[in-house]
Amino acid sequence: MPQLRAPRPHSFTDRLESKRQGEVAELVFLYRATILGLKVSKPYGESERYDFIVDTGSRLLRVQIKSTRGLISKGAYRISGGRNIVGGTVPYLPSQVDFIAAYIFPEDTWYILPLQALSGRIRIRLHSLDNPKPNQLTQYREAWPLLLAKPTPL
Repeated sequence: MPQLRAPRPHSFTDRLESKRQGEVAELVFLYRATILGLKVSKPYGESERYDFIVDTGSRLLRVQIKSTRGLISKGAYRISGGRNIVGGTVPYLPSQVDFIAAYIFPEDTWYILPLQALSGRIRIRLHSLDNPKPNQLTQYREAWPLLLAKPTPL
């Protein structure tokens, strides 16, 4: 019998439809966060604005998962920093989401983006690993420690 191997993320997701791509990204987030020691919960249903809750021990963080498969131009990927409503897209609000975790399938890379770093933008450019010019969001590439951070005392 032939040996079964899991496909590389980019070859598998080349064939995925958008909804399924999001489901796979959520599984990858859950796996990565769990092996990093984060305590992660998934809310029941799909009615919340966030996909996961991360328990830091002192607070609960709401995390929305986004993903992308293809370069748009000049070594950058695009994700949406908002949610779809009838008639368009609106940005997430701080009362709805604390972080957007964006997965770039071809690079198996995460951006852990604090919502305040997006300044209400809906179109977000994330640079590829080989893009020599960092942008203001490059600092959030693989920034998993942000989900462990404890709030600073006043």
